[in-house]
Amino acid sequence: MPEPSPRTAPQTTARVFLELRQALADSAFLRRYIYTEESARFLGSTYKYGIHLKVRVQERALIRHLCRSAGAETTNELQTFLARRLIPSLPTEFVTTVDVPSSVPTDQAGDQCRDLAEQSITRELPASLPYAHYFMELTRMAARRDARCVTPARVEEFSAYLGHCHRNTMAKARHRHPELWDKTRGHYVLDSRGTSFAIHFVQQLLRQKLLNQGTRFLDFGSGIGTMIATVHYYSPAHATGIEQHPGLNRLAHCLLRKLSRLKAYSPARVSLKTGNAFQPEVIDLSRYDLCYVYSPLGIDVITADAVLERLRVGAVLISNRRPRRFHDRVEILPEIGGIAAYRKVAP
Repeated sequence: MPEPSPRTAPQTTARVFLELRQALADSAFLRRYIYTEESARFLGSTYKYGIHLKVRVQERALIRHLCRSAGAETTNELQTFLARRLIPSLPTEFVTTVDVPSSVPTDQAGDQCRDLAEQSITRELPASLPYAHYFMELTRMAARRDARCVTPARVEEFSAYLGHCHRNTMAKARHRHPELWDKTRGHYVLDSRGTSFAIHFVQQLLRQKLLNQGTRFLDFGSGIGTMIATVHYYSPAHATGIEQHPGLNRLAHCLLRKLSRLKAYSPARVSLKTGNAFQPEVIDLSRYDLCYVYSPLGIDVITADAVLERLRVGAVLISNRRPRRFHDRVEILPEIGGIAAYRKVAP
């Protein structure tokens, strides 16, 4: 069998740029070569813990890791990208704080806090970068050297891209619609959970076989479309979002368009509606198999009973609101993402 021909310098450079694109979506790489200054401490008790990462780029080690046996041309091009583009645009720090419930035994609280903090960094550090810009630029640079080397986004790359697009969309929402900003809690009351939660949430639904081919998922108060985008791109289900605020719905459409640059968008599996979901002429809740209602608003604004009343028997409600009138007409399912789940078993 003939040996593969050696890579040319442009091919090697393209490979290095694509490896960097992939590595920037990997929290382990970021901590080893970029966010290498770290401090961690408990915050007042063993039930609350914080980790603070700061940029201190190990440039030589990073170049050795990516370039390996590459020639001077590839090494110089990577050095130029790092110095002119990557390093100046990096967020200078990353901070995460976590806490565990007081019900956790004291001798276990510290270990659980540390584990949660590590999980948070794994999920959220890549998304804290302007990753969408890095992805597009590194892909273009690789294609200019050798278009045949360019590969589609991996799952980790898409997750980091989604996280960056979500943060940008949230910033636009805050700027364009300040009336929706909850200044006390520091987030939009209509879209508060973020992409790390959304991805974990959808993965749990898949494991519990609640999201399948043909499943009709409804996000009740879909905001800027984070959950809808995640269901669409991480599962085979049909996703519908219902949102009262037209400005947020427009931003949801924009988010889906941005994501379609990386992965094909299937309009037949997505629907974004504007209006009051409590009005039957706006949306028929009986058509949906799975309804997600997470409301940080007052308990009287959205109730589980009001939603369950309009769901069909067999449908599942995932909500941070407990049913009262319907408490004896639901089957309690395992929690999804820490949120209660109920299957309607009687009209």
